[in-house]
Amino acid sequence: MTPVAAFLVWLYRYSAPPGRSAAQRRVDTLILLVALLGGTTLLLYLHATLGPEFEGLARNITAVVSAYLFMIAVFGLGWGLRHRFRAPSF
Repeated sequence: MTPVAAFLVWLYRYSAPPGRSAAQRRVDTLILLVALLGGTTLLLYLHATLGPEFEGLARNITAVVSAYLFMIAVFGLGWGLRHRFRAPSF
C-alpha cells in the first residue's frame, strides 16, 4: 500500500495552488493526516474483522482497495475545499 499512498500524498501536495495562506496549509495538512491515518486504520480493521467468506488474497484485496478508496475520497474533499475557497483570479 505504501507506494500508491505515497503517490497520492505527492499528487495532493503537488496540486496545491501557490500563494496559499497559513490556514489553508494547515487544513491541507489536516486532510493529509486524516487520509493517511484513516486509510491505515481502515486497512488494519478490515484485515482483523473480515469474516471467513474473505480468505487469503480476497481479504487483502478488499482491505487495500477499501483503504485506497477512503484516501481518494478524503483527498477529493480536500480538492473540493481548495476549489471552493480559492482566491479569486482577476
